[in-house]
Amino acid sequence: MTQKKRRGYTRSALSSVCGGMIGMILVMTGCGSGRGDYSPPSLSAPAAPTAINTSSPPLAQMGTQRTAPSAPAAKTMAKVTLVGAPGCTIKLKVQDELGREQIYDGCVQSFTDDFETELKFKEVGWHKYQYMGQPSNKAEISSERAHSGRSALKSMTNTSGDQQKASVARELLWFPEKSHFWTSLWVYIQGGTKTNDLYFFDLESTDGEGNPGRRLMLTGPNGDWLHVNSKRAGPQGNQTLHYEPIPFPKDKWVNVKMHLYLSSGNDGLTEVWQDGVKIISKPGQTIPSGMVYNWIETGISANVSGQKQVVYIDDLVISKDPIP
Repeated sequence: MTQKKRRGYTRSALSSVCGGMIGMILVMTGCGSGRGDYSPPSLSAPAAPTAINTSSPPLAQMGTQRTAPSAPAAKTMAKVTLVGAPGCTIKLKVQDELGREQIYDGCVQSFTDDFETELKFKEVGWHKYQYMGQPSNKAEISSERAHSGRSALKSMTNTSGDQQKASVARELLWFPEKSHFWTSLWVYIQGGTKTNDLYFFDLESTDGEGNPGRRLMLTGPNGDWLHVNSKRAGPQGNQTLHYEPIPFPKDKWVNVKMHLYLSSGNDGLTEVWQDGVKIISKPGQTIPSGMVYNWIETGISANVSGQKQVVYIDDLVISKDPIP
């Protein structure tokens, strides 16, 4: 058994094996060889825009864990679609909601959460908090506002010159090369501050050094527009489809949808829609060769703005198929 460091957290990396029907219910399709029945999308380079500042935002530097309060007992939180078919098996050692060490086994390509119940870490739900920086940083279910229902995930990080983080994370996903990844989420970012270098959704691989992946964040002089940050996983996803970047509104709910065709070659594709308007379409590499995206993180996955930030997330959907 080997020990693996991830974002300042130590966990045991037991095994990640494809092939055969797994013994538990969490299984998925298209894992065996890392290839499914997908055909690469037809790509065309977007028209060149007028000159704008699309410089790559800084990579978030990972820190150390602080102990989060135990989540109270509650009814089941996450609603998960499970796909029963031959596929992969992932073994993951984590702690459950009572702090007991558990080994979770399996992988999925579909996951949803409407954040209507308290966070409860379990095999088919979220697996851990991710905290960094000020002790008062917090991720929790809040009824202060919601896109639908009565509550949403609220993440808050305080003012600091260092990177801050307050989010929730889930492993046991399986998105290999030559597969499609789709996500849709509703985002409410509280206004009144500069939000440059504010990250709110990460898709990553825990098998590569520094956890390579692609991340949704705000960039621009004051954090004015949406951007796909590449963390050692191909080109940056800049806004080039319109005359100038489409502003990301604050103090209102905004729907963000992202599609990735996962490829280590030039036939990869990154697409992003904001409130139904396509704002990013970037051909090129989207995943390092030989890796699988198996980790998502949402809330405030990194705050490098230096200012206090409050972000709400609601109605999150993860899928291998297009999301209406």
